[in-house]
Amino acid sequence: MSLGVSYLSNAVKYDAYVDASGTYSSTHNFTWRCTDSMIFGATKTWKSVTDPLANVKWALGLTGHFDKSLHWGLGLKGNTPTLEKTQVNDATLYFHKEADTKTVAAEMGYNVPKKAFNCKVGLVVKQPDHTWKFRLHESGLARAALQWQLHKVCKATIDTSVDVKQALGGSITSLPLGFTFDVKY
Repeated sequence: MSLGVSYLSNAVKYDAYVDASGTYSSTHNFTWRCTDSMIFGATKTWKSVTDPLANVKWALGLTGHFDKSLHWGLGLKGNTPTLEKTQVNDATLYFHKEADTKTVAAEMGYNVPKKAFNCKVGLVVKQPDHTWKFRLHESGLARAALQWQLHKVCKATIDTSVDVKQALGGSITSLPLGFTFDVKY
């Protein structure tokens, strides 16, 4: 059983709940619209409200836009095993730009404990009856898809992926092909 409280206004949203079934874990979500073009959010989770300064997981986010078509976001995730040991585990930066029938997006993440980056870049080109989708990962994996809108409730997609490093080296070990047929009512 969970008990909670919620508050909502034009600029602020706050939710808090406690699991009253015995573990007494608690989660608090907070969102604040700083300006018309920027939103700040935070989530904090306690393993037990009986020990509020230990075993805390948290996330912070900031998002906004420069104009109505170029959006950006920054996310941080971390934990606090004890009050003295607060640490950031992951940081992620996002960009999303729409122009006419084209959308381009990028995501760059950094894992602090592993000291490793991961990146993805994508492009979507929409046409009246079909859509092209492309995505490239930092690992060298490239994905492509072609999606046809056959009817207002039916679409078909063909997709593939290839390791660009292998392709540039002259040897492609596999080229999987997928076909999806979606019907929604």
